[in-house]
Amino acid sequence: MRLHIINRLALTLAIVLAAGTSLSAQNFPSRPITLIVPFPAGATVDVTARRFADAVSKSTGQRVIVDNRAGAGGAVAAMTVKEARPDGYTLMLTYDGPHALLPAIQPVTYDPVKDFAPVALLWTFSSFVTVPGSSPVKSMPELVALAKTKAGGLTYGSQGVGSPGHIQAALFQKVSGLPMTHVPYKGGAPMLLDLVAGRVDLAFGTYLGFKSQLAAGQARFLATTATERFSLLPEVPTMIQIGYPVEWAAWFGLVAPAGTPADVIAKLHSEFRKAASDPDFAKAMVEEGINLMQGTPQAFGDLIAKDIPRMATIVKEFDIKGE
Repeated sequence: MRLHIINRLALTLAIVLAAGTSLSAQNFPSRPITLIVPFPAGATVDVTARRFADAVSKSTGQRVIVDNRAGAGGAVAAMTVKEARPDGYTLMLTYDGPHALLPAIQPVTYDPVKDFAPVALLWTFSSFVTVPGSSPVKSMPELVALAKTKAGGLTYGSQGVGSPGHIQAALFQKVSGLPMTHVPYKGGAPMLLDLVAGRVDLAFGTYLGFKSQLAAGQARFLATTATERFSLLPEVPTMIQIGYPVEWAAWFGLVAPAGTPADVIAKLHSEFRKAASDPDFAKAMVEEGINLMQGTPQAFGDLIAKDIPRMATIVKEFDIKGE
């Protein structure tokens, strides 16, 4: 008799929990969502994140509040989300830095796979070999010629040790065999300023990051790490086309704390996909060099898991150490 009662109670509890899970998605979101962004306010990635946040806010009727938590290569933001309640109301805009590159460079206090639930891969963008507008270099062959004649070789700036700009330049140095010296900065803004001023010879930057400087003639693109030429700059060749097989596309996507209900993940995925499918939104992204992505949460999780060993191999090959 007692066992029968216990079984009935267990069944009732399971039904209640199942109903609660279902209702959680039906009523979600019923209050504001916080989107943790591992970049300072005003950074190029922050601007794009806010556009997504605005679009989802309009669609759901609930605010998506961007909370900038820059620091430690994205680890500060990652820990904030890891420790948040797994209810879908705290998300992280992550990228290949904190979720693949940083764990390969130094110990981190989170597991990039086990501590997070993938929601959606949102966008990717490639980089461009960039020189100052005042540089006499107008093409990649001219850059190579300068490297061979300049005392000490070329200097290249990056957003910091182990940053995408650092790794892309290191890959270029490897395939070209050119003499180059790394000049790391504390972020993209000071690196951009020194490049424009001609204090470094080149850097790997994004179209969105250098858009204003390109228009003003303060910077010049020589080649892109994309697999195809950028539609807005068709005259700029790919690195592969000019004989230097450096291919790179930084990815950005959403993760939630591990344990977030699957139906809530599905609702979030649907809302952010809806934002990306809006024609006006998509057009604005293309004009800034951003490639909007599709795919399931599982596919995004697979990308993260695949990128971790890839980054570890690169970090080991170039002996990149944390700062």
